[in-house]
Amino acid sequence: MLTAVVRDTEYWRDRGVEITTGGKRVDGSGIVLVTPQADTARADLLARYRPYVVQVVDQPSAATA
Repeated sequence: MLTAVVRDTEYWRDRGVEITTGGKRVDGSGIVLVTPQADTARADLLARYRPYVVQVVDQPSAATA
């Protein structure tokens, strides 16, 4: 499923969402996505990739860090 998210990078970028990284949760229960727009994009990301994406977390973008 992480591959699907990577394929959708342009889709999200066109919507103002920069997915900076992603990976499996340590316990294997799903995928975590990291984006500076976590607060505004969380619902859309979870809706599109559920049940595989289980968490969307905030991280400053490289441009502002």
